[in-house]
Amino acid sequence: MANLRLIFSENESRKILRTAMENFLFFALETLKLSKASKEEILERVFLKGKENLERIKEGGILVSCHLGNFPLICFRLSLEGLRIGVVIKLPRDPFLAKMVKGRGEKWGLIFIEIDDRYETVLRVQKFLKEGGVLLLMLDQNPRSRGVIVPFLGLPTPTYRTPLLLAQKTRLPLLPVFIYQKKGKHYLEVLEPFNLSKDPFKDLEALNAIIQRYVSSFPEQWWWWHRRWRNILSYQ
Repeated sequence: MANLRLIFSENESRKILRTAMENFLFFALETLKLSKASKEEILERVFLKGKENLERIKEGGILVSCHLGNFPLICFRLSLEGLRIGVVIKLPRDPFLAKMVKGRGEKWGLIFIEIDDRYETVLRVQKFLKEGGVLLLMLDQNPRSRGVIVPFLGLPTPTYRTPLLLAQKTRLPLLPVFIYQKKGKHYLEVLEPFNLSKDPFKDLEALNAIIQRYVSSFPEQWWWWHRRWRNILSYQ
């Protein structure tokens, strides 16, 4: 609610939060179910738009997205296009849950790059990309360390530079990708490659503007419970 009240009126905030929680529960259960689904069922449930843009990352690339809609389905669906999708993740501490998450993800060819030592994680990511992998990064989380402050939903928001740094280092394409639900069907949109400039502030501002467009169109499908604006709110 603290996040929502920064953007919307009290009534709008309550309505969005209620629907967002319902969507969260539905998407969580749906992900568990579809993680064991057939390829045909995934193809039927997730409509892919911008398939032609995937040709740019057949030999490796970076995807930028956010916690919108049933975002795990991004990995399921794109794996069916012959891509090796990788995610940087901190697995659950519980061994049973960690094994379940890895097992269901690996069924779809998903590569888990686990977070432990920061330096080692960076090396693993770079190796994965050099071997033709496609890394999926979420740009809508508050950085642990200081990020670049750029506008998002009209507010000054710390934002990770990681996608830009990796794209510059590897010279691989960077593509925004988003999934949302509309009229009971999931739509996965792969946008054209993002053109990097030499100004990280300008680039992050532009990427945040793209994310903002999707969040504003489907606010009930975004993760409002993440502490995105810690620089503004104390979250008492």
